Amino acid sequence: MWKEVSLGEILTIQRGGSPRPITSYLTDSENGINWVKISNTQGISKYIYETQQKIKPEGISKTRVVYSGDFILSNSMSFCKPYIMRTTGCIHDGWLVLRKKETNLDENFLYYILRSDLIYKQFKRLASGTTVKNLNINVVKKVQIPLPPLEEQKRIAEILDRADAIRQKRKGVIALTEELARSTFLEMFGDPTTNSKGWNLKSLGELAKISGGGTPSKKCPQYYEGNICWVTSKDMNVHMLVDTKNHITEKAIEDSSTKLVGIGTLLVVVKSKILMKRLPVVRTKVPTCFNQDIKAIELYDSWMTRYCHWHMKLGQDTLLNKARGLNTEGLTLEHFNNYQIMIPTYSEIMRFTKVEKTIEESLLASRQALENANNLFNSLLQRAFKGEL
Repeated sequence: MWKEVSLGEILTIQRGGSPRPITSYLTDSENGINWVKISNTQGISKYIYETQQKIKPEGISKTRVVYSGDFILSNSMSFCKPYIMRTTGCIHDGWLVLRKKETNLDENFLYYILRSDLIYKQFKRLASGTTVKNLNINVVKKVQIPLPPLEEQKRIAEILDRADAIRQKRKGVIALTEELARSTFLEMFGDPTTNSKGWNLKSLGELAKISGGGTPSKKCPQYYEGNICWVTSKDMNVHMLVDTKNHITEKAIEDSSTKLVGIGTLLVVVKSKILMKRLPVVRTKVPTCFNQDIKAIELYDSWMTRYCHWHMKLGQDTLLNKARGLNTEGLTLEHFNNYQIMIPTYSEIMRFTKVEKTIEESLLASRQALENANNLFNSLLQRAFKGEL
């Protein structure tokens, strides 16, 4: 029989702590204790097996120790995302640790319900803070979950495990296919950062028209009721752009400094904190507009577009080093105009383009398969905690 319980009834919930200044406690010693940082969980979906940093044993009294089997929940940044520990470590005050009080609670069932929309909506509603949502112990304790008998928990978790495994396999195929494109470029042309094969060079400004974008006035909500794609940095976490979160009207284009560019344009983020880590570059598959944090690169010779796309992705450090040297963490038109592009022969670029097109077709099929797998998983996730599986 299913029952409704609060997380505080079934879990012991505690906040992490940070020895300060943390730099005085970090160590490379083998005797160090794993130090779990939220920023180090990127790319991790479920389990934490190791950490990038360790702290000295004398810092333990100033922090919170977590053990294999404990759940940790980020209370800011990657808001309320759960992970399961598979090692011992310490957590700072950006984490909460959730430890099971009783044995009739399946680990995988708890993981899936914590990451479900049902729970996220409660966290979001109860969390304090305006700009950044934050969780505290009392908020988490109050969250209600449906709890079936242990055997039913296990059955539900097994179904979700199988569906999640399909998603992970699809992601693996995509990663391997993307790596094939990278390795093909590097084998044919070498590293764009160092021009290791000694190709002749031309500046990007000689090869392309480079332009900036703009933002239609937010005071006119009707500008955002159209069907024309309008790109912000939030849309730039892809390789090929097929749609955007926001859409605008033709009137919005007329009344603002944004621009409409065609299919096959390269878009690059020029001002964002993300430039501290990577340079997002996408190729448009649809006509689109873009804001002032993006620049558009329209190659005069369209046959160079795919080649230049990968050139900029793999040679990003040249531009990132310039961005990191600025207080605004931004790139200017001058930086792009002066960016040096290796110039192989036409036949070599076309040979790469042919291979890249084949890879792209495979990626499109794989991404569609992943989308289908995600839809299946999310559907099962929603039904699971309503007792419909």
